[in-house]
Amino acid sequence: LSAVRDSELSINISDSLMEDVINELEQECARNMKDKQIGIEFVEDTVCDVCQSGEVEDGNEIVFCELCNIGVHQACYGIDTIPEDDWLCNVCRAMDSETKKKPVCVLCPKSGGALKPTTRKSNQWAHVSCAYWIPEVKFVNYTLLEPIDIRSINSWRWNLTCSLCNIKKGASIF
Repeated sequence: LSAVRDSELSINISDSLMEDVINELEQECARNMKDKQIGIEFVEDTVCDVCQSGEVEDGNEIVFCELCNIGVHQACYGIDTIPEDDWLCNVCRAMDSETKKKPVCVLCPKSGGALKPTTRKSNQWAHVSCAYWIPEVKFVNYTLLEPIDIRSINSWRWNLTCSLCNIKKGASIF
């Protein structure tokens, strides 16, 4: 066969058959990537938005939100299993049904990031990392890490200037 030239091996197939073959190969490739949990472009300096670590291990992968692209460890954001379909963080899931305005953390001046709902009012959010920094804050469900219970924060804390960012907004860390 090596003596046969490429031009002598041409095969005529219809465009629809070729399209079907390509579609099947793409689907098989996608299934293999999902089964082996590959396909997400992993940048070496990628870190979890909550713990700021890039270390991963089986059962505690960094998962990326399909819409806002935040990356969080499963354990740091309360994700028991990685869903079959695209994963959306709580904010992006809520934005589909509630509002298109990006929420800000009620505990700090920073917007965006790994936010979870609070117990205070509907549509109030707090960073998971902020919840760890303030001693009075608790998670109602420690498996899901939500909602974030901020009702026990001392009133005087809301009037302090934060020792980390030097801004007087939210429940400051001193």
